[in-house]
Amino acid sequence: TPHWYLNLLNRIIVFLVCVFFILSSYIFLFLNYKKIFENENIIKIPKGAGIYKIVDLILFDTNYLNKKIYFTYLWVFDKYFYQIKFGEFKIRNNLNLIQITNTISKPSNVYKEFKIIGGWQNYQIEKLIKEKFNNSYFILYNEILADTYKYQSHNDIEDIFILMKNNKDKFFLKNKDNFLLKKYSINEIMTIASLVEKEGKSVHDQRLISSVIFLNSLYLHGLWLHNNQLS
Repeated sequence: TPHWYLNLLNRIIVFLVCVFFILSSYIFLFLNYKKIFENENIIKIPKGAGIYKIVDLILFDTNYLNKKIYFTYLWVFDKYFYQIKFGEFKIRNNLNLIQITNTISKPSNVYKEFKIIGGWQNYQIEKLIKEKFNNSYFILYNEILADTYKYQSHNDIEDIFILMKNNKDKFFLKNKDNFLLKKYSINEIMTIASLVEKEGKSVHDQRLISSVIFLNSLYLHGLWLHNNQLS
């Protein structure tokens, strides 16, 4: 009878609504309240990694259903909201999946150091690049300033070189009115600084060496002027 069909249809609808409510509640609780790592962790997302790979890196010890739920959430998030980044990410303990997803959708929060020592030669910079990036990249010592540069794990050596070049440009722009820049070119100052840092074992030694270099330079400059005036 029609009444029987309507009654069955109502039961099916109620059942589906209950299933939907239960599943929605489970998904909500799973994404918002499940704590993933008990201790602080660093996860590394390789360049070009697919969503399945990222899910496995985060949910490495959970069941298929949970992975499928997070895969769907991550796929929608990556496609329609913010793209998932590659690199290394520090994940604090007791974060839920939504918080972790927000973290990996931003640039890497793991910083590394690239330290250039004063007085280094070009081969030493090449060796450091090889160790840090497993890459051959030639940088002249006079192109950069000796300093400690912080970079993120997704940066490559080209990014670091731009950072170092900008650092040098800013330094000389800031000190453009220094009297030394009126007497020497930037390359000459860089060469002198390299020599002083290489030969001086202490700050006192470096001051003595730089004084000798500048005094000799001034003397030779004065002698050149004198000879030109006589000729």
